[in-house]
Amino acid sequence: MAFVKISDSDMLREYDLNPLPALVYFRAKFPRIYPGDMHKESNVLQWLLQLKKTPTDLIEEVDRRTLRMLLDEMDHVGVFFYEDTCTKLCVDILHDLETIDDEAEEEGIQMVKTTDLTVAEELSIKEFPTLVYYQGGIPSLFKGDLTDEGGVLRWMRMIHTISAGLDSKPAKCLLMTLQEEYDKTEQEFRCCPASMDVCAGPSKKQDKLRPSLVSSVLQKLSAVFN
Repeated sequence: MAFVKISDSDMLREYDLNPLPALVYFRAKFPRIYPGDMHKESNVLQWLLQLKKTPTDLIEEVDRRTLRMLLDEMDHVGVFFYEDTCTKLCVDILHDLETIDDEAEEEGIQMVKTTDLTVAEELSIKEFPTLVYYQGGIPSLFKGDLTDEGGVLRWMRMIHTISAGLDSKPAKCLLMTLQEEYDKTEQEFRCCPASMDVCAGPSKKQDKLRPSLVSSVLQKLSAVFN
């Protein structure tokens, strides 16, 4: 474990290191900022050793600052939000998700986990655990079974593939005709691949789609690029 010291102002801003001094441990390119009192050397050492011993094949735990940095710098990020009080359920889900972590990384998708729910609350997410996929900074909420790791991977791959087919321009959307569930009439919707659970309907407002319409959106978007 190598120690260095630095006073580069650009790096301080990049990692939002305020107040100073600060201790940052870089693990697999992820910065981890020491949250305690650096005057307590034994606590600092324990924190460093614990990070060093953590297996590298696990989904990385990040805090709010690191997550925001990742969302600014990376186009494809899957974030598992969970509460500190979540025990067996989250352990089981994370175990399943970690079996697809390497495959997701091969697709260019970085998966992380966090108990810092600030970012999730900004999206009005109130139920945890949950998985959010950010494509170009735009969030899509996974609404399936989190214990179905295969379904999670297919869902992320679909968004990734569709966005790649649109030349990685998240703002670009498609016009498609979908059938309304309640009266079977056809309406034109403007649907964006990066947020496939939301489409702008005839009212031009961002309307939440019912499950049947979501399915239609996924099928139509998938067919375009297959």
